[in-house]
Amino acid sequence: MIIVSICMCVLFKLIYTKFLTLIDRKAVLLQLFALGITLIGVFILYLTNKHQSFIHKPLAKLWRIPSYLCFLLALSIWLQLLAISAAVFIWIFTTMSVLIAIPLISLIKRQGEKY
Repeated sequence: MIIVSICMCVLFKLIYTKFLTLIDRKAVLLQLFALGITLIGVFILYLTNKHQSFIHKPLAKLWRIPSYLCFLLALSIWLQLLAISAAVFIWIFTTMSVLIAIPLISLIKRQGEKY
């Protein structure tokens, strides 16, 4: 549900940018890039957890370093686009939303396998 609402906001932003200049389109692409980098970072972080259920063995703890680097890259992109308070809020909000959604997706996947 949270991912759907985030995607709807991004889709609305993309439709809205049809009427904006090229500079604003670059900003939207940077926002999508920051969102994608955040998703990659959170997914890698989740796969290093011992309680994850997507793969049989969790990734090594060494994989957390690229995850943290993805978080820092996403935060730096948000800081380039927005004010400091808005950038930090969006960065934390997207990270928390995806960290909540990934285990729920794995539960849906597991229910589908039982039937």
